[in-house]
Amino acid sequence: VSAAGVVQQVKPEQGKVKINHDPIPALGWPAMSMYFRVKDKTVLEGIGAGDKVRFDLEKDAQGLAITRMEKAAK
Repeated sequence: VSAAGVVQQVKPEQGKVKINHDPIPALGWPAMSMYFRVKDKTVLEGIGAGDKVRFDLEKDAQGLAITRMEKAAK
């Protein structure tokens, strides 16, 4: 599942990022702010609060996790 949003907070030590994301129709989710777990902490390198990002979510045993994230054009 792919989505887009704006990073609000990055917690690399916890492997989490808070994103104010656009609606995600594939999951039936409206736009909202929430914390996401990252599958690998290296995904967070170079990402900071205020960055517009595109990201991919994948389901694993613990729920949804971000597997890829990149800065989007401003």
